[in-house]
Amino acid sequence: MNDKARHGADRAKLIKAVHACKTKKGIDDETYRAMLRGGFKVSSSTELTNQQLGALLTKLNGGKWHRPKSSKPYVRMIFGLWAEMCRLGIPEHPTRAGLLAFVKRQADVADPEWLTPDSASSVIEALKSWKGREQAKREAAIKESADGGL
Repeated sequence: MNDKARHGADRAKLIKAVHACKTKKGIDDETYRAMLRGGFKVSSSTELTNQQLGALLTKLNGGKWHRPKSSKPYVRMIFGLWAEMCRLGIPEHPTRAGLLAFVKRQADVADPEWLTPDSASSVIEALKSWKGREQAKREAAIKESADGGL
């Protein structure tokens, strides 16, 4: 499957997820359209980019995003590392959109699902390095505050 076809399939899944969430939450069409106009300046979810669709899903889920299930273990690892880093308060934007932006910067791919095993490996290593740096900073700050009190 080429990137364009994959992008279309992922887009269709995102739109379907948005509408399923809208229905599950009991949001009527008028409120939903107002949300689209107010937050994104569009009248239909088909006018949104994939990143905007992810942001809309986050909003519909009350600020929480749900990690998609992937058949690829390296994609699951990326989402798992990101979730762990979010729990630790490391990313400035601990959302799906934040992860997508990180993956885009690291691998020039819009979604982790589209990564090859090699490019996923570099994203995973970048996440691990970032997490390690942040944990080392925190440990150094704790040690410094403990040493400063002597």
